[in-house]
Amino acid sequence: MLRRTAIALGLLMLGSNVYAAREFTAILDGSQVAPNPTTETGRGIVVGVLVGGPGTWSFAYSVIFTGFDFGTNFGSGAMTVQTGDDVRNFHIHTADIGAGGPLVYSVRQPDYEAGNGPTITFLAPTVVNISGTWDLIDGNTNQNPPANTGIGNLDYWAQQMLATQPGEAIPLYFDIHTEAFPTSAIRGQLVAAVPEPEAYALMLAGL
Repeated sequence: MLRRTAIALGLLMLGSNVYAAREFTAILDGSQVAPNPTTETGRGIVVGVLVGGPGTWSFAYSVIFTGFDFGTNFGSGAMTVQTGDDVRNFHIHTADIGAGGPLVYSVRQPDYEAGNGPTITFLAPTVVNISGTWDLIDGNTNQNPPANTGIGNLDYWAQQMLATQPGEAIPLYFDIHTEAFPTSAIRGQLVAAVPEPEAYALMLAGL
């Protein structure tokens, strides 16, 4: 927790154009897939931080996935013999808990990671860390090239994130799609994190 708070505070202090910061977390598993939970045993954990202000918003995320083969489509080759655990894609969708919804952001074009793609670090054959940013030029905009309009408009979602109370879920969820579960293998709803006392103290001090 201390490390996540330090990351959030560091992002908070990045430049004079940063007006707000809000941290979010998500735990991904098959039981949350809607409307039909899956039997997938792989898991994921997300930490994300919204930083910036109007016209400069950015949502930085870091995800650890275990139990999946990202090598076939995201690396240099298959990491496991079986193909059912091969990951097709990794998304953010919009819907409340218990419902499925449309795509907001994808780490792969064309739906859209328009800027620099995420960094994928293979920690073990079936364990990866994916880190990147959802910026104003990214997101599912139904345009090519993408523009700051449409369902993936981060200016809109930033306002929803800032209005969320600590511990409250927002209508955004992460999921991944595999060969075995092409519609969704695991899912996790974004929840506004509860800041630690140290974070409150520093923010109240104006840092």
